[in-house]
Amino acid sequence: MSQTTYSPSELLKMQKDAERRVREMQKRAEQRLSHPQSSDGAPSSPPSPPPAFASPSDPVSSLLSSFSDDRALILLLLLVLYKEKADLPLLLSLLYLLL
Repeated sequence: MSQTTYSPSELLKMQKDAERRVREMQKRAEQRLSHPQSSDGAPSSPPSPPPAFASPSDPVSSLLSSFSDDRALILLLLLVLYKEKADLPLLLSLLYLLL
């Protein structure tokens, strides 16, 4: 894989362009917050939250919701590797990551 090197002037130009785009996005966000209107001219209602992945009574989802996404992924990986009879040092290192 080849590395692309940029000259200082190219880096400066890219940085200025990125700063300009950030300012434009901030300006658009401020306009939307100060004038919340939908495409038909009526004031827009706040977006509804996405539906839950599983019902609240589901014990697995309630257990996994107590973990962060990363921790839940490590826990599931740990369980799969345990079922596959993985090396003990690998399982212990994953347990260490859960601490």
